[in-house]
Amino acid sequence: MTRRLILAFLAVLLFSTVMRAQQNQNLNAVDVHVLPVQGNVYMLVGAGSNIAVQVGSDGVLIVDAEYAPHSWAPAALTTNEHVTLIEVVRDLLDRGADPNAKLVKKLWYRPTSHGREWIRPEGSSPFWRAAMAADPEAMRLLVQRGANPRTPSDDGDTPVMMAAGVGWIPGNFSQTAPDPKAWLNAVKYCIEELGLEINTQDKLGYTALHGASWRANHEVIQYLVEKGARLDLANKKNEYVSDMANGVEVNPGGDLPLEKPETVALLVKLGAPVPKAPKATDGVVKKQN
Repeated sequence: MTRRLILAFLAVLLFSTVMRAQQNQNLNAVDVHVLPVQGNVYMLVGAGSNIAVQVGSDGVLIVDAEYAPHSWAPAALTTNEHVTLIEVVRDLLDRGADPNAKLVKKLWYRPTSHGREWIRPEGSSPFWRAAMAADPEAMRLLVQRGANPRTPSDDGDTPVMMAAGVGWIPGNFSQTAPDPKAWLNAVKYCIEELGLEINTQDKLGYTALHGASWRANHEVIQYLVEKGARLDLANKKNEYVSDMANGVEVNPGGDLPLEKPETVALLVKLGAPVPKAPKATDGVVKKQN
């Protein structure tokens, strides 16, 4: 592809970016720069855009992290999307996408504050990711198209664990389904319809009940215990499910741990050990009001 064509394409993209900035952000002054990065890689930087562009013989790759003056980690807008997730997944499967493809390395996220979950996603499958998103509709579609729902990640985290909340950090799990019972419904689908194991431990020793306890999801906790989830399993740091609700730090340098006294009381009532007091090395512990 010629340099002239590359520059023409960037000019069009720059114009559309400026127009979008003027229309959507109501900025009085729009200043967007084209920055050469390397070879045929460029970046559009400024009000209204934060776009990386790579132009090659096979096409053009654009990564759009749209401008947001109220946020230090701008993310692309989704308000103009007219296609649902299920439609995209179904179309990809119709075109031959492998429902059992495994993630080779951790995904790159647009917002720099994201991607801080406390488990490693390498080796995970599309079904695993749908469980992480608490999306039973996508989970069912993938299984219908041949996905293996028993495939764990490389570190042994199972879809049941993900649906229950293992690895969860606020703002880092895109919960596709806005239904408040989405977590419970995803867990129920894994256990009741697929017959997946409840008490599996990953390489760090976490179980599905550890995740539900960390999230303080009482519905999922009670359901898992009713289905046989063990309350006496500790992880490699000797933390029981009651400790997970008592302010342990799962993500060093990340979100501050929170004590959840009502969840601790529920777990102890159900038979979990009385939790240890959080260590000073667990960071600042904030109590819920």
